Amino acid sequence: MEQWDSEQIFFCSRDFYGCLIREIPLAATSIDVEAYIFELDELGNRLIEELCRAAARGVAVRVLLDGVGCRHTAEKLTARFSGTAVTIRVYHPVRWWSVFAFARNLNRRNHRKIWLFDSRAAYVGSMNIAQNDWTDYGIRVEGKPVALLKQAFVKCWLGHARWKQLARPFVLRRRVPYQKGKWIRLNDTLLKRRRNYRLLLQQSRNATSRIWLASAYFVPRLGLVRALCAAARRGVDVRIMVPKNSDVFFMPWIASTFYLGLLNAGVKIYEYLPHFYHAKAQVIDDWASLGSTNLNYRSLLHDLEADVIVTLPENRRLLEAALVRGFEDSKVVTVESLKDTPWFQAIASKLFLLFKHLM
Repeated sequence: MEQWDSEQIFFCSRDFYGCLIREIPLAATSIDVEAYIFELDELGNRLIEELCRAAARGVAVRVLLDGVGCRHTAEKLTARFSGTAVTIRVYHPVRWWSVFAFARNLNRRNHRKIWLFDSRAAYVGSMNIAQNDWTDYGIRVEGKPVALLKQAFVKCWLGHARWKQLARPFVLRRRVPYQKGKWIRLNDTLLKRRRNYRLLLQQSRNATSRIWLASAYFVPRLGLVRALCAAARRGVDVRIMVPKNSDVFFMPWIASTFYLGLLNAGVKIYEYLPHFYHAKAQVIDDWASLGSTNLNYRSLLHDLEADVIVTLPENRRLLEAALVRGFEDSKVVTVESLKDTPWFQAIASKLFLLFKHLM
C-alpha cells in the first residue's frame, strides 16, 4: 500500500491542537479551517490569536463555520475577526425567520473538522474547537492528495455562488486521482456518498479477520447491519464501540434498537464508559481510517464529512491499540443485559427510530 509523505496520529485533543498551534506560525501562504463547533473558550481564544497573527504577516486565512454547530458563537467570532485580515464565512446559516431557508438548510450541515496549511499539510479528525473531556482521534498528513481537501474546502467556501469556481485558476480545478477512496473519503456529491457506502459494504463482505467500528452515533442502514451480521456468522471478529452516554441523550437509546439482531449473529458491542466517546474510526483487516463520519444517516445522507486512510503500519497498530483500550474501558452488551432496558426507553427508542433519516 502506498503511504502519505508524512503521517502522525493523535488520540486526544490536547496533543492534536498542541501540534497544530505550533504549525500555524510556519504557514507560508494559506490556512483554511472548517469547523463544526468553534467555542470561545481558552482553546478557541488561543487559536483566534494565532490565526490573527498569521493573517497579519500576510498569510491568507479563511475560517468556515457551520451554521448550526456554531449558531451560538458565529456572530461573536465574526466580531472577533472583524478588523483583521482573517476572512470568515458561515455555511448554511439557519435563518429562523425564513421558513423556506430553515427547512432547506437545517439538515444540510458541514460536519467536517479540517485544517489546511499551504495546501501541503492537513489535520483531520473528530476534534471540535472546544475544551472538553471527550475521546477524539485525529491525524496530520502531508502529500499530494491533500489537494482533494483543498478542492472540497473551496467548493464549500463558494457554496452560495458556485459559478465563481469557473473563474478559479486551472491549478485548483484540475482533477486529482481519487482512486476509489484510496487516500481520503469525501462525500460532497451524491456519487461519492453512494460509492463510500458501497465500499464499506464491500469491505465488510470481504473481511477475513476483523471489523472494528467506532462511532459516536450508531444508526446504521439495514444493508450495513446485514453485512456485519454475515461477517460475524462466518467467523470474522466484528466489534462495534459506541458511547454509553452521549451529548444527545436519546442517541444511545436508538442505537440499542439494533443490538439484539447484531448480538444474535455474533457481533460484539461495547458501550464506552469513562466519558463521551466522540471518535470515529474503522479497522477492517489491515485497513484503517479515521475522521468525522459516524455510522448514522446524517453522515451517510446529509452532512459533509471527511475521513483519512491510515497508511503507515505503525499508525494502524497505534489505532488498533487505542481501540483495544476502549474495549477494555467499556461495558460489554449482552442479550441478557438488554432485558434490563426500562420500558419507557424501549418505547421511546422505537419512536425516535421513525425519524432515523434525520439522525
